[in-house]
Amino acid sequence: IQELLEQFNMADPDTESLSTPLTPGSELSNIVPTLKKQEEMKQIPYLSAVGALQYLATMICPDIAYAVSYLGCFN
Repeated sequence: IQELLEQFNMADPDTESLSTPLTPGSELSNIVPTLKKQEEMKQIPYLSAVGALQYLATMICPDIAYAVSYLGCFN
């Protein structure tokens, strides 16, 4: 998973591993508040990252399956 995060420039060396893939009570939104943030988001290959995570969830990391399917709702 770490290699995948690095591939999509999502790795942050200051963060720690989490014991749960999706924090209970998390609310995600597909509404981006500012135009600047919208332009930044266009540069992120989100669907490719979610697809790669789905592959991992299917093949070797079934514990992330729910979180990945939830992320797939935001495209």
